[in-house]
Amino acid sequence: IIPIKDHDGNNTIGIIGRSTKEYKLPKFLIYPKGFDKRFYFYNYHNAIETAIRTSCLFILEGQGDVWKLYEHGVMNAVSIFGKTISKEQEDILLSIPITHLVILTDNDQAGRESKVQIKRQLGRSFRLTFPRIPTKDVGEMSDTQITSMLDKLKEIGRAHV
Repeated sequence: IIPIKDHDGNNTIGIIGRSTKEYKLPKFLIYPKGFDKRFYFYNYHNAIETAIRTSCLFILEGQGDVWKLYEHGVMNAVSIFGKTISKEQEDILLSIPITHLVILTDNDQAGRESKVQIKRQLGRSFRLTFPRIPTKDVGEMSDTQITSMLDKLKEIGRAHV
């Protein structure tokens, strides 16, 4: 079970339960029923200070991906609870003083479609970087693969961690 905090981090506004069996559907359940993920980012309250300081925010699909980057010192990462950025989430992004988004959606058909949609939606408002990942998602990347990806982003001045 994963708690979802409001953007201030003061209140738990929902929880996500994940099936532990691969054949069990749905894979994720959000409680309470009616929780509207369009208005929130997972980990926003922890990421916002670093995002503002560096003017850079990492956008990922899932909560586990955020945790994996956190283990590697990336404090400015949020999850969009899936593959799309809602209009409400877009408005939140536009309201904070950042200029750069690093988009790390999954390496599958849905993730590729997500990248196209995000580029169309946010490409005029932010500098966007779409690093290639060698696995299905960031959560499956090895420590060496994540370190290498972050080093490359830093080398070309594409991310501030």
